[in-house]
Amino acid sequence: MRKKYSVYSLIFIALGIFISIMGFPPIRIEFLGMWEIFIGFTIYLVGLILGGKAFLKKEKGFLKYISLLSVVFGIIYVVFLFGIIGQI
Repeated sequence: MRKKYSVYSLIFIALGIFISIMGFPPIRIEFLGMWEIFIGFTIYLVGLILGGKAFLKKEKGFLKYISLLSVVFGIIYVVFLFGIIGQI
């Protein structure tokens, strides 16, 4: 059975983005305090690593390209964090 890194990558990326965004006002759900931003971003980075692994293993399918496209979301998120907090 082959592992589908692209599927796991997409799950981790979506979960990481959801947890990271929960720390900001429109959907403020506080269960980890300020740590949810860093935990969510770490989960997001794990998803990116799995997406890179799927790309290097040349998995079939379109999901690997979607997970690698989410790098843009990570860059935008870091820029927004820097703009809101002022430091990282």
